[in-house]
Amino acid sequence: MRIGHGLNLLLVLTFSLEVESKGGRGTGRGRSRSFRVTQKRMIKRTAKSGSIERTQVFRSALLGAGAGYLVASKGRFYIQNPRDPILFEERKFYWDSQYYPINDTLPVQCVNPIDPQDPQLGRIYFSNESHAREIVWGCEGGAECCGYDCCMDDGIFSSILRLAFVIVLLALIGLLLIECIRWMIYCIAQFRTKNSFNPVSTHI
Repeated sequence: MRIGHGLNLLLVLTFSLEVESKGGRGTGRGRSRSFRVTQKRMIKRTAKSGSIERTQVFRSALLGAGAGYLVASKGRFYIQNPRDPILFEERKFYWDSQYYPINDTLPVQCVNPIDPQDPQLGRIYFSNESHAREIVWGCEGGAECCGYDCCMDDGIFSSILRLAFVIVLLALIGLLLIECIRWMIYCIAQFRTKNSFNPVSTHI
């Protein structure tokens, strides 16, 4: 009886271990699949020029002595903790793409490269003496990256406005040409009419 009871316990334990191992592998595959899907959804865009005023305010907030993100030393600024986000107007900015956390609610990853020759941001370094390369933040889906902000994509609207402007301009030029031609025809007709009523007299 004891031998049979022991065999039953052994079978139960073996079955439990198999179920746990299968479940663990399934969970891992699920996480990996979810990660791949999130990676596919992420859209990386280089920021275009934005508001000059906002850019200046952002730089002042970043380089300010009370901000706490940088430590000044010998004409350089060293990042205290690269993983800590920069908080600016309810948005989080990061020092590099590798520190940017994947976020489904902000699928657009904006990247603003840092020019090493920049008199301000070009002096920012990591603790290993390497230059800070970029500042990264997230935007909502369908948004564009402007300066250090998110802006709506108005490319189609701008194209329509430009097309309408060109059409109106061409129409005005056409009307002007038509009026010039009409004026020339009128002047020629007046000249001919005047000459027909005032014939040139000839003397023999």
